[in-house]
Amino acid sequence: MATSATVALSYGGMHTASAVEDKAAPAQSLFRPVQEMHIANTGATLLRGAKITAISPTFILVSLGWGATSLAWTVPNDPNTHYVDSHGEKIDRSALSSGDIVTITGSLVEQGTVDAQYVRLSK
Repeated sequence: MATSATVALSYGGMHTASAVEDKAAPAQSLFRPVQEMHIANTGATLLRGAKITAISPTFILVSLGWGATSLAWTVPNDPNTHYVDSHGEKIDRSALSSGDIVTITGSLVEQGTVDAQYVRLSK
């Protein structure tokens, strides 16, 4: 299977990472979630297809990976964060578990930490 990853970073501009899979790859890889990361110069952040690797009372740890490259993100527990299912219906944070795939939108607070406005559980 051929996978390519593109990471384009520019200071004061849009930060982007995306993964593209080879169409000739085996069928099981076609069902992998789309993974993407966007960080605007304002700090607005989107993490799509992130895998929850750990959950604690104070944070959720997620990762995005492309081949040998893995990016880990910490999402602090915040009472203002909205947790929703794949249909946009409100769920409790306790519905999330390690291994779940999520989309996170929020603001970059420091390197590797996102103050999440929404955490959306994928199917």
